[in-house]
Amino acid sequence: MMQYGDEIGMGDDLTMDERECARTPMQWTNEPRGGFSRAERPVRPVISDAVYGYEKVNVAQQRREPESLLSWTERRIRMRKECPELGWGDYTVLRVDAPEVLAIRHDFRGVSMPTLHNFSSRRQSFAVDPEAITAAFWSTCSTKTTAGPRAACTRSRFRLTVLAGTG
Repeated sequence: MMQYGDEIGMGDDLTMDERECARTPMQWTNEPRGGFSRAERPVRPVISDAVYGYEKVNVAQQRREPESLLSWTERRIRMRKECPELGWGDYTVLRVDAPEVLAIRHDFRGVSMPTLHNFSSRRQSFAVDPEAITAAFWSTCSTKTTAGPRAACTRSRFRLTVLAGTG
């Protein structure tokens, strides 16, 4: 579940009371008041700290950056829509021998799609139970991994190598 501002990594204003801290105006641009309002005194102030402030974290800036959190989120949403196995299917968490790797097989209408998630900052090699992976995996391995174009995997006695680290 995503909440308001999560798609750009917008923080909360923890100086505000209770739930108000998460109800700050959306940071659309680096213009005054984050481009949210032209009013001199908006009802709620925008976040203006050095890390999460509208000058640094805003939609306009992230739309221009292919590696931004907003671009990454848009790619994940598009992939979910394009791959019904992810959006509609059942899933099974697969056992692997590396705690940094999460392997999930998604099944929908006779089609299986595994996703491999490397949560470490380094390349990981791991083993997976061959009975848990279908033949469809090996034919789509290099084209349907969720780690993006820099990732690849190879088959060698059911040993996989995820090339990209994410941490």
